[in-house]
Amino acid sequence: MQLIRLAGAALFAACLSLVFATVPQRASAQFPLAGQSAPELSGHDLVAGAPAKLSDLRGKWVLLDFWATWCGPCMEKLPELISSAKPYRDEGRLAVFSLSADRPETLERLREAITAQGIDFPVLLPASEGDAAMLQNWAVSTIPATFLIDPQGRIAARDLQFERVDAVLSYFLSEQRPLLSLSASHKVLPDGAIEVKAEVKSSNGTVPADPLKLSLNLAWDEWVYGTEEGQKELVVDYVEHVEPDFALGSLSLAKDGSGSYSFTIPANAKMGAFFYGISLDLPGSEGQGSDGASPLRQWMQSEYEYLVEPVWAPDPQDEFDEMLPPDADPALAEAEDLTERPMPEERAVPRA
Repeated sequence: MQLIRLAGAALFAACLSLVFATVPQRASAQFPLAGQSAPELSGHDLVAGAPAKLSDLRGKWVLLDFWATWCGPCMEKLPELISSAKPYRDEGRLAVFSLSADRPETLERLREAITAQGIDFPVLLPASEGDAAMLQNWAVSTIPATFLIDPQGRIAARDLQFERVDAVLSYFLSEQRPLLSLSASHKVLPDGAIEVKAEVKSSNGTVPADPLKLSLNLAWDEWVYGTEEGQKELVVDYVEHVEPDFALGSLSLAKDGSGSYSFTIPANAKMGAFFYGISLDLPGSEGQGSDGASPLRQWMQSEYEYLVEPVWAPDPQDEFDEMLPPDADPALAEAEDLTERPMPEERAVPRA
């Protein structure tokens, strides 16, 4: 079994749940950036019992939420989202649109949640190959995932699951704010260091007067080699190193609303894979962050990337399942679950 941990959960101190496991994800897919046009979402609305399209809400701000009833953090965040949106919905300035990752076996629970939470906005449920292809445009692989879309259909903010929803809505709906897209690219240098270039652009012509502050989260996994004589296997010890959020520096945008910032992650001989996240403090939002002291932030996450890509040994549970006859009672596999037994070391060998 290939184990890839989602470093973003540790980096951003949020509990994220794996979602849309049946949706094929592009290897380099990322959430759409702030300032970009929001991809279309359409399907059957469980609340109204009729078709619904995200683009039909143009002309209003839209709070878009990807969630599921089996996702604990989603259900914790949902009441906050509903209550924060209500004043702006009552004014007719904001709409809420959502998509559930519930499965057929939890559909009844989803209907109960819709009733219990008093949900009166669209809740779509992906059900076809066409829905799966559409979801690839959003590249949502973890939930909750929450976006704010402006009346022109552009993404104003993303990763709102890390922020207070009421503060974000107040920030963007109270006055004209810059739509700051944050992106980054990187390359591994010959000595093993990682050179990163972050780029920021205001997409609506509003350029902040003051320099923008950038911060970095960095995590990596170390591949620790075996020490026994003649041992050629690569023993993978998942020791995750997380650097607390720290300031990178500041950058000022040019008159056209663009700017860039470069930095280097030092080489680490044991680093087998890495992940980084960059955050941009939204100007004028001091004290509105989730802790009541920090500013609101725009996030950009990198892909989890291997520097040394291992070939993984079979998982003992998978080996056991393969020994079961094809007509075996599914309950047998559960009865003989190996999860409570001591597990051998996770091992891998370098690819030739």
